[in-house]
Amino acid sequence: MGVVVLNKSNYINICLKHLNNERVYLKFNSSIDCELFLNFSIFCFIQLLYFPPITLKKDWELNNFIKWIFADISNFTIPPFHCLIKIHKMERLDIKLATGRPIVGNYNAPFGNASKFIAFTLQPILERSRTFLKNSFSLIEILSNLKYNGNYPIYMLAGDVIDMYPSVPLNDVRFLIMDLFDEINNNDFLSKEQYLGILEFVLFNVFL
Repeated sequence: MGVVVLNKSNYINICLKHLNNERVYLKFNSSIDCELFLNFSIFCFIQLLYFPPITLKKDWELNNFIKWIFADISNFTIPPFHCLIKIHKMERLDIKLATGRPIVGNYNAPFGNASKFIAFTLQPILERSRTFLKNSFSLIEILSNLKYNGNYPIYMLAGDVIDMYPSVPLNDVRFLIMDLFDEINNNDFLSKEQYLGILEFVLFNVFL
């Protein structure tokens, strides 16, 4: 941890560089436009869940599910935006070359519970992966239990992927998850089409 002293105008320019990227951010001219877009998105979300034929039991389950998805909708607030300056990537400490990691505090997003649902249903599949690590402490535990007889050298390698999350091919992710649909624990009240609809909302509408 450390303190970064940065000229205010330079910091604003770094933030605007991100916000002006129309491939990532959607600009609204007024709060009314934002509200209309949100209401339309909620309508589309509900429509995709009720489009397939459903039984009365599933209708009851879906009603409860939708209530949970939008349980905090009345508390929705516009999330704050800020940047974490990547001082380790500044060449010769030239402030003009400074970059920032965009952070959007979207903890109170309208579709936040939809994201939580997808994460919950995928967690068991993730944990079965041979390369799964829950956190840094898991790695420490694994390494502490390794037995080494000293007959051969050990090398520890670390890598860094440039712009990893923005570079994830979302369409490939969608196809991969749907191939694993039969292994997903979603309480069997959502069809494959309904689950795909929620998944696409989470993957392609991250601003919600």
